[in-house]
Amino acid sequence: MYMTDEELVVQAIAGDIQAFRPLIERYELPLFRYAVYLVHDADAADDIVQDTFIKAYRNLNSFRTSAKFSSWIYRIAHNTAMDTLKHTHNYVADSEIISEQVSDAPSAAVLVDMGIAGQDIEHCLAQLPVKYREAVALHYLQDMSYREISDVTHVSVSAVGVRVSRAKRMLQIICKARGVHS
Repeated sequence: MYMTDEELVVQAIAGDIQAFRPLIERYELPLFRYAVYLVHDADAADDIVQDTFIKAYRNLNSFRTSAKFSSWIYRIAHNTAMDTLKHTHNYVADSEIISEQVSDAPSAAVLVDMGIAGQDIEHCLAQLPVKYREAVALHYLQDMSYREISDVTHVSVSAVGVRVSRAKRMLQIICKARGVHS
């Protein structure tokens, strides 16, 4: 019998330690991919995911069962990744944003959606400032809605839309400079 994330959380809070295992199995790989896109280091991403699950388990009582568990666990992963970036000095300041626009560059959304030039697109994504990289990773790679991304990042839905839009423009510039074409 399939149980929802929220039902598993309720069981875990009630003392069924094993109820947390399916949550780990469901979210371990997606959280790892998300963390890798943010920090660009598989070992650090492993640590982020492990820390995320430890923090989530320790704080299950603070989870509101009326909310989505996925948004809650991604928020924990987001905070953990941001802490990691700040401590490793890999955080890209907002002032380092690419501002020029290129109209004839390939569509970044198409590249991401179709998985064209997998490694090239990953290198292009890696050059984005973290807040834009995160929005693109959550929207296109984790298939989250703007509302869900808003819940994870604690920015407004409209700000999420702006970040995704700007990220696509930046990706067009970066991909064109790398010679990535669809």
